[in-house]
Amino acid sequence: MANTTPISNTAQNHVYNVPDEGTNTDTSLTFIGRNYTGYTQIIGENFLHLLENFASPAKNSNSDISSGPTNPVKGQVWYNSLNDNLGGGLKVFDGTTWIQLGIVKKSANAPTGPVAGLNLGDFYVDTTRKQLYIYTGFGSFPWQLIGPKYNEGEKTTAEVDLIIDAADNSTRPVLGLYVKNSRVAIVSDREFTPKAVQQGFPIIKQGLNLNASIPQTNAKGVKFWGISEKAESLIVGDTVVDARNFLRSDQVSVTNYGFNIRNDNGLVIGTDKSLTIGVENGASVFYNQNSGSKINFKIQKALNSDIILTIDSGLVNTRLGKVGINNTAPTESLDVVGNIKTNQSLIVTGTNDSDVIAPNLPSIRTAGGMFIAKTLSIGKSLYVEETSRMSNILPKTGSYTLGNTANRWSNVWADQIGDLNNPVTIYANVTGSLSGNITGSAQSLTNGINIKFNGDIKLSNTENAFNINSLDTGIMSISLTPDVIYNKPEITNLINTDLLLVSRESNGTRQLNKISKNSLLNTLPLVPIGTITIWAGKPTAAIPNGYRICDGSSLEQSLYSDLFSVIGYEYTGDNETIQDGIPVFKLPNLSNSNPIDKLKFIIFTGRFV
Repeated sequence: MANTTPISNTAQNHVYNVPDEGTNTDTSLTFIGRNYTGYTQIIGENFLHLLENFASPAKNSNSDISSGPTNPVKGQVWYNSLNDNLGGGLKVFDGTTWIQLGIVKKSANAPTGPVAGLNLGDFYVDTTRKQLYIYTGFGSFPWQLIGPKYNEGEKTTAEVDLIIDAADNSTRPVLGLYVKNSRVAIVSDREFTPKAVQQGFPIIKQGLNLNASIPQTNAKGVKFWGISEKAESLIVGDTVVDARNFLRSDQVSVTNYGFNIRNDNGLVIGTDKSLTIGVENGASVFYNQNSGSKINFKIQKALNSDIILTIDSGLVNTRLGKVGINNTAPTESLDVVGNIKTNQSLIVTGTNDSDVIAPNLPSIRTAGGMFIAKTLSIGKSLYVEETSRMSNILPKTGSYTLGNTANRWSNVWADQIGDLNNPVTIYANVTGSLSGNITGSAQSLTNGINIKFNGDIKLSNTENAFNINSLDTGIMSISLTPDVIYNKPEITNLINTDLLLVSRESNGTRQLNKISKNSLLNTLPLVPIGTITIWAGKPTAAIPNGYRICDGSSLEQSLYSDLFSVIGYEYTGDNETIQDGIPVFKLPNLSNSNPIDKLKFIIFTGRFV
């Protein structure tokens, strides 16, 4: 067996055996054994390969072990002579693969353009700004700044500062943050007082300290801007306040102290910012900015919460608002559900007058009864539609009369008219008997008296006269002549106040009764109220009585109650039911629905004017 010579690597963990008179090629170099002839070429190539760092182009990929020298050893240097920026340059073998080694270039200006021998990962030091760059090979400036991110003229960086602690003269390392030569913050692992004055940092707290002496707009010292995840306390002036004492916006918050808003704009409430509580011209204002809106005041009852006060904006086109008490849908300026009590006077300054019952709008009106415990003084007339019950009726002075020539009482029932001690004058024909003395007339008839009738009444005898002292039974047989109708003035139309006579049988006898025009028409099979028809009248012709044009106009509910009961609010908008304080409703609008331009749609109202 031939003898060998062992050759160990630097780490003494691997041995290469070289045979005598032979060679070993387990590495990129050729080891020569003892007594080997022709060693000159091998030694020369070994030295040459070392000098050029085994310079050769890559055969495969840069990271492939087969790309560099054969049988590389860990730590071996290889210069990839491939002249491009994607893998050429100096590499080192780490035992597994070849790793690129960067080249550091130093100059006042960055190398530009394709530079021979410049590869990805090479370094460049800017000797003017004292900054380090790495070569990327992309863009017009293929150098990426590594740091520091400042230049020599404007110090903007983070660096370690050594500050002496005044308490024990020990040196405390801290991290200083600089922007344009100004130290804006210090990060420390403990709290201490600097022995030498540190501008803006009289005491260095544990954690992040901001410079308190850098001036800001309307404030002093630098601040944190943006979002901070956690803070135990907040500084208000010079006072440190626990963060739990501040109100939150993400949940219900409670404060044990007052809440002051020191501006007239006040408090804005609601997802749409509709409600404002503020001050206007010295007055407190609750303002809901939504058109047609309400403001409700709610209180808690025993079982639930109820709205006790509603302020309604009313119709958009009027300035009259509405207030409801225990009423969420007021229809008047003040609409109360419940009793109204006052220990002082109720003063109404409205001057509306009414000489008949509604639809007129007097200053005070009620749908129910009224009780007045004391005297009622009325400045003008008193109108009562139905029966009046009074304990006594006295004239203001002796000059007042009961009824007059134009308006007489049809019947008067009384147990006594006047009294025996005071004379009473009666200007009338009396049927029946009178008790007491009749001054100015005979107490009995001594001669026969003939009574003769003129006009529309006719007696059965030919003389049309009657003697009350005749031997007749005292019964006058009379009848109405045709002149009761024939000779009367003629009219061409009926109005609401007209009355007609009707003969009706009741309890086996017939009697005359009166009927109004409206009552008569309501019982006849006429056109139903609410019927719409086409009318061909010319523009100057009057609309038929009882009809209105279907043009969408508003009518008072009380004047056209029959039509309102039929169509109601069918053609009326929600905010169109009150007009100038009067309940109204709207007709259908068929103005643009006529089959022929000159024809009109009209609706029967049942109200004849």
